[in-house]
Amino acid sequence: MRLAGDKFKYCWSDEAYLRSESTKLPKLEFPKLNNLIIDHTLLNSAERQSLLRAPLKRINYHGLLKDLLVLCRQNISGLDELSLKLAFKKDRGPDASFIGSINELFRKTENIKVVHWEIDSNIFRFDTNRINWPHLTHLTIRTAIKIDMLFKIIAAVPNLNYLSLHLFTATENAMEEDAMFLDNLKQAYPVPSASEIKTLALHYSRFMSHEYVAFLQNKLQWFLPLLENVVVKGKGRFFV
Repeated sequence: MRLAGDKFKYCWSDEAYLRSESTKLPKLEFPKLNNLIIDHTLLNSAERQSLLRAPLKRINYHGLLKDLLVLCRQNISGLDELSLKLAFKKDRGPDASFIGSINELFRKTENIKVVHWEIDSNIFRFDTNRINWPHLTHLTIRTAIKIDMLFKIIAAVPNLNYLSLHLFTATENAMEEDAMFLDNLKQAYPVPSASEIKTLALHYSRFMSHEYVAFLQNKLQWFLPLLENVVVKGKGRFFV
């Protein structure tokens, strides 16, 4: 089956059809495929070899980390962009091997121009000293995160050049802890970071304190010496 289009969405419904026992399909070829969206689907070896080759330039992956690691056994160094949104089994977050697996993944993305990870699950329960994400360039955080953890991640990922942060209303105690950390930021970090972040986007709901957001913005601008663009969006819904 040869498709002329340049975009192919591979999802659960296609998975069921393509693996139907009643249908004998020829080897799939996509000679013009540039963009591949993989939505909660594990490709078999033949499908990976067929899809993950030139002229493919962009992969948007949404699914389990273990399936992504299998996918990346194929050579992905020819990509221009890899966008990730990892899912976890219901009522379960990342297990003890998570940080090691993430490190393994990002070691394989050295030649990819844009590596974007969108985090929408509370995964921030690991030792930041173990972070090794040298080729991560774009990070979007759509879940609650303690501000001290945010600064640790920024410091640990120096090649990051884009950060989008969605601020969620926290408890009063958590807000006080975050504010205290920001007040004493220069005790923890006497000099600005070596971060390459050039664009910062802050999104916050109408329930967030405007003063707190401005305070955080000010501290981040000091911490990010190469910052060129700051976008602050408030009051509207987050999901833009």
